Amino acid sequence: MGIRFRSTFDALKSAKKISDRKLIKLGVAMADAKDQILEKVEKGQGVNSALKPYSEGYKRYKVKKGRSGKPDLRFTGSMLTAMQTTALRKGKGLIGRIFFLQQEVKKAIWNQRLRDFFGLSEKQIAQIKQKMKG
Repeated sequence: MGIRFRSTFDALKSAKKISDRKLIKLGVAMADAKDQILEKVEKGQGVNSALKPYSEGYKRYKVKKGRSGKPDLRFTGSMLTAMQTTALRKGKGLIGRIFFLQQEVKKAIWNQRLRDFFGLSEKQIAQIKQKMKG
Protein backbone atom coordinates (compact mmCIF):
# COMPACT_ATOMS: atom_id res chain seq x y z
CA MET A 1 0.00 0.00 0.00
CA GLY A 2 1.47 3.33 -0.95
CA ILE A 3 1.10 6.53 -2.86
CA ARG A 4 3.11 6.71 -6.04
CA PHE A 5 3.87 9.95 -7.77
CA ARG A 6 5.58 9.53 -11.11
CA SER A 7 6.87 12.18 -13.40
CA THR A 8 9.14 12.10 -16.41
CA PHE A 9 10.08 15.55 -17.54
CA ASP A 10 10.32 16.17 -21.32
CA ALA A 11 13.60 17.99 -20.89
CA LEU A 12 15.09 14.90 -19.25
CA LYS A 13 13.84 12.26 -21.67
CA SER A 14 17.02 12.37 -23.70
CA ALA A 15 19.28 12.63 -20.68
CA LYS A 16 21.11 9.49 -19.60
CA LYS A 17 21.03 10.37 -15.93
CA ILE A 18 18.62 12.41 -13.86
CA SER A 19 20.47 14.89 -11.74
CA ASP A 20 20.91 14.18 -8.07
CA ARG A 21 19.37 17.58 -7.43
CA LYS A 22 16.02 16.49 -8.92
CA LEU A 23 16.11 13.28 -6.90
CA ILE A 24 16.77 15.25 -3.71
CA LYS A 25 13.94 17.68 -4.59
CA LEU A 26 11.54 14.77 -4.99
CA GLY A 27 12.70 13.26 -1.69
CA VAL A 28 12.02 16.55 0.08
CA ALA A 29 8.63 16.87 -1.67
CA MET A 30 7.64 13.36 -0.53
CA ALA A 31 8.70 14.12 3.06
CA ASP A 32 6.65 17.34 2.94
CA ALA A 33 3.64 15.44 1.58
CA LYS A 34 3.94 12.87 4.38
CA ASP A 35 4.07 15.69 6.94
CA GLN A 36 0.93 17.21 5.38
CA ILE A 37 -0.90 13.88 5.68
CA LEU A 38 0.11 13.58 9.34
CA GLU A 39 -0.91 17.19 10.10
CA LYS A 40 -4.30 16.69 8.46
CA VAL A 41 -4.93 13.45 10.37
CA GLU A 42 -3.99 15.13 13.64
CA LYS A 43 -6.68 17.75 12.90
CA GLY A 44 -9.23 15.04 12.10
CA GLN A 45 -9.04 15.61 8.35
CA GLY A 46 -8.69 13.04 5.59
CA VAL A 47 -7.62 13.49 2.00
CA ASN A 48 -10.57 15.68 0.98
CA SER A 49 -12.90 15.80 4.00
CA ALA A 50 -13.19 15.27 7.74
CA LEU A 51 -12.41 11.81 9.05
CA LYS A 52 -15.46 9.68 9.83
CA PRO A 53 -16.13 9.75 13.60
CA TYR A 54 -15.23 6.75 15.72
CA SER A 55 -18.05 4.45 16.80
CA GLU A 56 -19.43 5.37 20.23
CA GLY A 57 -17.99 2.19 21.74
CA TYR A 58 -14.47 2.79 20.42
CA LYS A 59 -14.63 6.47 21.32
CA ARG A 60 -15.54 5.57 24.93
CA TYR A 61 -12.72 3.00 25.00
CA LYS A 62 -10.15 5.54 23.79
CA VAL A 63 -11.28 8.16 26.27
CA LYS A 64 -11.24 5.61 29.10
CA LYS A 65 -7.61 4.84 28.17
CA GLY A 66 -6.73 8.55 28.37
CA ARG A 67 -6.69 9.18 24.62
CA SER A 68 -8.61 11.71 22.57
CA GLY A 69 -12.08 10.73 21.37
CA LYS A 70 -11.67 12.64 18.11
CA PRO A 71 -10.70 10.62 15.05
CA ASP A 72 -6.94 11.12 14.76
CA LEU A 73 -5.96 7.48 14.06
CA ARG A 74 -3.63 7.46 17.05
CA PHE A 75 -3.87 5.00 19.83
CA THR A 76 -0.28 3.88 20.23
CA GLY A 77 1.03 6.00 17.36
CA SER A 78 2.79 3.03 15.78
CA MET A 79 0.82 3.05 12.51
CA LEU A 80 1.45 6.69 11.64
CA THR A 81 5.05 6.47 12.82
CA ALA A 82 5.52 3.61 10.35
CA MET A 83 4.69 5.91 7.41
CA GLN A 84 7.85 6.32 5.33
CA THR A 85 8.92 8.04 2.12
CA THR A 86 11.40 7.34 -0.62
CA ALA A 87 12.47 8.84 -3.92
CA LEU A 88 14.25 6.79 -6.55
CA ARG A 89 15.22 6.66 -10.17
CA LYS A 90 13.39 4.38 -12.58
CA GLY A 91 14.68 4.46 -16.11
CA LYS A 92 14.67 8.09 -17.18
CA GLY A 93 12.08 9.08 -14.60
CA LEU A 94 11.68 9.49 -10.89
CA ILE A 95 9.31 7.78 -8.48
CA GLY A 96 8.32 9.21 -5.13
CA ARG A 97 6.54 6.92 -2.69
CA ILE A 98 4.82 7.23 0.64
CA PHE A 99 4.26 3.85 2.25
CA PHE A 100 3.90 1.98 5.53
CA LEU A 101 6.45 -0.37 7.02
CA GLN A 102 5.32 -3.99 6.74
CA GLN A 103 4.37 -4.41 10.40
CA GLU A 104 1.69 -1.69 10.12
CA VAL A 105 0.33 -2.32 6.60
CA LYS A 106 -2.72 -4.32 7.72
CA LYS A 107 -3.68 -1.65 10.25
CA ALA A 108 -3.23 1.10 7.64
CA ILE A 109 -5.38 -0.77 5.10
CA TRP A 110 -8.11 -1.30 7.71
CA ASN A 111 -8.10 2.37 8.70
CA GLN A 112 -8.04 3.51 5.06
CA ARG A 113 -11.17 1.46 4.36
CA LEU A 114 -12.96 3.22 7.22
CA ARG A 115 -11.49 6.71 6.82
CA ASP A 116 -9.89 8.10 3.66
CA PHE A 117 -6.72 9.49 5.24
CA PHE A 118 -3.89 8.09 3.11
CA GLY A 119 -3.57 9.97 -0.11
CA LEU A 120 -2.83 13.30 -1.70
CA SER A 121 -5.38 15.83 -2.86
CA GLU A 122 -5.18 17.26 -6.38
CA LYS A 123 -3.85 20.46 -4.81
CA GLN A 124 -1.03 18.57 -3.07
CA ILE A 125 -0.10 16.78 -6.29
CA ALA A 126 0.00 20.12 -8.12
CA GLN A 127 2.30 21.50 -5.39
CA ILE A 128 4.70 18.58 -5.83
CA LYS A 129 4.76 19.09 -9.60
CA GLN A 130 5.47 22.78 -9.08
CA LYS A 131 8.33 22.02 -6.68
CA MET A 132 9.85 19.68 -9.23
CA LYS A 133 9.73 22.30 -12.00
CA GLY A 134 11.57 24.93 -9.94
